[in-house]
Amino acid sequence: MKHVIFPTLCVIMLCLEVKAQPVQLMENKGYAFPLHSFGVSFQECVLFPTKIKNEMGSLKPNQEICNNHELAVQYSCLFRNHFGFSLELLFGTYRRLATFQLSAFGAEDIDAEAGDFYFGFRPKIAYFRPVHKNVSLQAEFGLTFMPFIHDPSCFIDRFTWINRANQEIVSMKINGMSYFCPDATISLTCLFHGNKRPKNHFSVGIYANLSFVTRLEMTYDTFNYGNLPFEARSYGICRWNSSNVGVSVGYRFMGLQP
Repeated sequence: MKHVIFPTLCVIMLCLEVKAQPVQLMENKGYAFPLHSFGVSFQECVLFPTKIKNEMGSLKPNQEICNNHELAVQYSCLFRNHFGFSLELLFGTYRRLATFQLSAFGAEDIDAEAGDFYFGFRPKIAYFRPVHKNVSLQAEFGLTFMPFIHDPSCFIDRFTWINRANQEIVSMKINGMSYFCPDATISLTCLFHGNKRPKNHFSVGIYANLSFVTRLEMTYDTFNYGNLPFEARSYGICRWNSSNVGVSVGYRFMGLQP
């Protein structure tokens, strides 16, 4: 994940250093500072596989790359020096997938899926820079809080599906303390507007989250469970976090008056 986030940081910093002709917001667009805006965006992110902990044996789960969806409602406030802040309300899904291929051992494969909906918020520091009379960039750095909607006690019963036989070899659990631990987030958004409606912006952006806690833990154990041959005896733990990279598309209205 670090190989993705660090290049993203470099791209954002390079974009902010692009020398463009200064754009006077007050004169050309009729904005008044502080500059308030309201927007809505749809975000699509990718979560990557994780390393297996305490691994023993030849059997390993095939972890799939998961696409998660998120709807964000955003408010931002910018000041004359182009710095400001933004707040987002988040509505999204989190899920992880793993497949155990047991056909080589004369058993049925196991498809394990777990996840839940989350409702969270994202406070960020923002930096706004016009780069053209119709194009602006907004870089943001902050935190993402994404607690799941359901309590950990009912998480597994309702949102874990394990198909076919030998399902007892797989168990899932979630730590309720992870609900309160945020991710670090960074984003770069391009804002486009026409000459007739300079306050109406179409937004396209990229973003990345770096997670420091385990959101979901899956343990597989064929030593003590299942009716598998000796060569399939294996053990391991997959600790999934919420680190991801994604893109966003949305609409933003700038120049609101409180």
